[in-house]
Amino acid sequence: MLKTFETLEAMKTVLIDKENVGAFFRYVPKELREELEKPDMFAIGAVNPDNTSAGIIVVQVVDNWLEILWLYIGEQFRNNGGGRALLDRLFSCFEYAPELVGIFGNFPADNTELKSLYEAAGFEFEDGGIPAYTLTVSDLQSNPFWQKTPPLVENVVILKELSDVSLRKFEVKLSFAEWGVALESPVDWKKYDPDLSVAYIKDKEIEGILLVEKEDREKYAIALSFVFSGGVTSAFAAMLYKAGKTAIDSLNPEMSVDIAAITEASSKLVKKLIGNVKTYLSKCAVYRNNSEGELQ
Repeated sequence: MLKTFETLEAMKTVLIDKENVGAFFRYVPKELREELEKPDMFAIGAVNPDNTSAGIIVVQVVDNWLEILWLYIGEQFRNNGGGRALLDRLFSCFEYAPELVGIFGNFPADNTELKSLYEAAGFEFEDGGIPAYTLTVSDLQSNPFWQKTPPLVENVVILKELSDVSLRKFEVKLSFAEWGVALESPVDWKKYDPDLSVAYIKDKEIEGILLVEKEDREKYAIALSFVFSGGVTSAFAAMLYKAGKTAIDSLNPEMSVDIAAITEASSKLVKKLIGNVKTYLSKCAVYRNNSEGELQ
């Protein structure tokens, strides 16, 4: 039986330890399970009235802040106070550790359910994560960029046509790069569009990739990785031209596309293409225990 902490009438909470963690594993991503034993992390479980597990919140202590790494309530147990019970238990930490500045957590910007939960609990919101530029295929089509072939397009090839050996070499080099989306070979072509994802080749080796992720039938997302710093703008322009021309010819004009521009160079090029229609891939929910608390 789970030893619980009473909060709301419908739900209770329990501090997760080695003895009860197994009851909550199904609510935690595999990559987080092994992290739960780290000294700067802890987790709280939501418990149904019949003492069965209902959800979990995973938290890390960062510079006197509590960072919410994961908050999940099982779909069949939602709208029963579980999420709020977990947050209320987290708020109780302020009583025992007054040095804590506050609580924060990043979440997908389009997750309105989680936003409502945070808002009801008194959190404020800031833009978080990587800025992205949102547009439609028809927006792309109307831009003069596509009327003239940019330099280096001859160096761009369809990613799926490359060997696994080439991809693994790039994967290794990318692990030492300062930024970029990770590439796992073999590429999961159920996740990425094989006709639009491309690579930039230099001296017979992959120097950059542009992955086009199929989020759903009405939305695509573009992400980039490079293993060099010089000439990124030209290489990005060449890959974007190759993928974009194919997209313009084959996709629904109303299809939505998110382009995440990480470096200053790629951000400048994207602004030329689509102006300033900027959004954020995530939001940051912030609850301050005192008015002086500022996120670094």
